Amino acid sequence: AASRRVFYCCNCKVGGHGQRFSEYLLERPDWEVFPEQKWFTDEKSGQFYCPLGKKVVDFTDETQFSRYSMYIKGRIWLEEKTRMWDL
Repeated sequence: AASRRVFYCCNCKVGGHGQRFSEYLLERPDWEVFPEQKWFTDEKSGQFYCPLGKKVVDFTDETQFSRYSMYIKGRIWLEEKTRMWDL
């Protein structure tokens, strides 16, 4: 990856911190936006998105299309505020 000049991120609108991480990556000169497309619709959750052409990109919040993941040990405590009472 060191010889690559451009990295791509895609916001698949999953929610959570993925969009924020993409915004931070895009502040770097070697990161660019990769377009998304409609992937499928679920009656319960609604519309899902993936990178255009269902390509794997360097970073996206839809982890099966992402080379890099955003998993942080203990992140459940950040994402589910109601668990604070369990501490």
